[in-house]
Amino acid sequence: MKTIRSIYMVGALCLFLFSSSAKGLEKCQDPLNFNETVISKDQKANKKVVLRFEDEFKNKANLDIVFELMSEDFTHHSTIPGIPPGREGLKAIGQFVFSMISNIKVKVEFVIADDNIVATRVSATGVNIKTGEKLQWTENHFYRLKKGKIVEWWGEGRPSLN
Repeated sequence: MKTIRSIYMVGALCLFLFSSSAKGLEKCQDPLNFNETVISKDQKANKKVVLRFEDEFKNKANLDIVFELMSEDFTHHSTIPGIPPGREGLKAIGQFVFSMISNIKVKVEFVIADDNIVATRVSATGVNIKTGEKLQWTENHFYRLKKGKIVEWWGEGRPSLN
């Protein structure tokens, strides 16, 4: 838990520092190389797994990617009531989101790796299927990886659906 708090603090500091100027935001344009000067080979591999998940699951609506990238004992920490545990639960979250929002496009603003934890900050857009309203929101995610698989996920941020 200490590592997650550290990553959260680094992420918050990054947002504060980089949001103050357009030039600073340029540093976040290549999420894979964001903290390249202090990253190990394993951390870079973990970042690639997470970035692949963000793209496949969200931008391509490939919900079955959870069976490839998440471990069999995967745990999600969703706050959505009634979501089943494990990979099936994460897939259910995707089904729920895609049933309410179309044309989802997610851009990873930055990704930070620390030991076996990867944190992402993403901006997202989509269209409320019910109302046709264009939506825009941000998300923060924390992933714990082991042997190249995502074993745990925490996420915050979702669109307002009226």
